[in-house]
Amino acid sequence: MVTDQPRRGIDWLPASLVARMSGRRGRLNTFERLVPNRTALVVIDLVMLHAKDAQETLRVVDAVNHLATALRERGGTIAWIRPQSTPTNALTAAVLGHEPASRYVAATKTGNPRAALHPKLRVEPQDLRFFKTGYSAFFPGACDLPETLQDRDINTVLIAGAVSNVCCDASARDAFTRGFQVVMLADACLGKAEEHRAALAAIYRNYGDVRTAQEAIALLQMA
Repeated sequence: MVTDQPRRGIDWLPASLVARMSGRRGRLNTFERLVPNRTALVVIDLVMLHAKDAQETLRVVDAVNHLATALRERGGTIAWIRPQSTPTNALTAAVLGHEPASRYVAATKTGNPRAALHPKLRVEPQDLRFFKTGYSAFFPGACDLPETLQDRDINTVLIAGAVSNVCCDASARDAFTRGFQVVMLADACLGKAEEHRAALAAIYRNYGDVRTAQEAIALLQMA
């Protein structure tokens, strides 16, 4: 899991990449402002299944809770996404292995404690809740989230949750493809350190921006 905590999102990235992209863009960060009522915090699969490192998970949960509170106070949207269990198919079994794929299906079934959101997440009645049938919450037909956000005139999504280089990464890429401004939250996603950093670099290079939760809060407070 990610253990270090740089102060800025770009501090998780290779310096050479930041220099190259900031030179092309004329600025360090892709997006320099957030409009609260057009912004959604999308928390992907922050469920007990992925809470393998208790200390790291609690750090991510704390970052998510603080950002969610700040965004709610300013009229933004919070969306909690959970995996929906679907039968293992031949393709999934071939890619993941039959046994791991079967274990994942069992772990994400409704009623399984491992499929529940982490109990320390502060979910409020006005928040949105969705299930998704694939890795990405923004893939057409996998989740009703994109259409709901569009109906609310949301144009920016802050991606948090688990796992950095799988469902968070897939959701960020598809959100960009569907026309959303994407910000990946470096300290609010769970993932193994090397894979986490690689996912952040890919998003910064091709799909959006990388910030910390505190950076996002600061931008909200400036709006």
